[in-house]
Amino acid sequence: MKTGLQIQEKKVMKQRGKNMFRIMVAVACLLMSGLAGEAAQAMALPEQTQASFAFSRLGAEIDQRYGGQSTGPKATELGFSLASRTQALEAQVGPQGLKVTSISTSEGGGVFTIMPVAVNGIKGAGMKPCLQAADTGVLLDRGFIRERFTASPEGIRQDFIIAAPARQANPCCPETDLVVSLAITGATVARSSADSGCAQLTLPSGRKLVYHRLRVTDGQGRDLPARMEIENSAELRIIVAAGDAAYPITIDPTITDAD
Repeated sequence: MKTGLQIQEKKVMKQRGKNMFRIMVAVACLLMSGLAGEAAQAMALPEQTQASFAFSRLGAEIDQRYGGQSTGPKATELGFSLASRTQALEAQVGPQGLKVTSISTSEGGGVFTIMPVAVNGIKGAGMKPCLQAADTGVLLDRGFIRERFTASPEGIRQDFIIAAPARQANPCCPETDLVVSLAITGATVARSSADSGCAQLTLPSGRKLVYHRLRVTDGQGRDLPARMEIENSAELRIIVAAGDAAYPITIDPTITDAD
């Protein structure tokens, strides 16, 4: 017959066995979780480390990186196309410049253009524009100014790149200012009361867009003060305080929905 002490010892041993089993199960779960994480990392590694792709897949790679919310540049018969589906905007870039189409079914469609016509009052002439794909965008060299176009979920971005100082022929501005004059067709432009670096664009359909997020940097990466001024319903100017700036200077407004 077992004594009380023996019975107690047996209970203790049985409990220890249960505890050990629980510990082993927990360790096994942790190991399996770790292995699963390593496996997931290993499976993702080829995509994360892939650094190059064929030029013909440029548009597809941008689609993938932005989750299908933006596309481009894609070659067309007229040049290149870009799109920001989040903003319901499509853009066509040709030798003449940027043409933007609203594809919104709820706010209204329409086609408009924004084109540079002069730098410091001096109009470019005599040079045939050169159009090419560059990085994840499109580059248009007009001689007196270069434009770079990109698309993202935030909208259609239109950079202006001025390579060297231009003589100031605009009597309304100080000689140290850099003035880029733009012509707008297909939309009316108005001042935005909230931001001097923003202009409102209204399409004939009633859809309202904004030309904003104005940022200007010089060749050393320094931010330069800048503002937009409305000349009339079809013209605006971007004025940059460029007194001690290092060239080239990059001006980068973006077209987005007003809401």
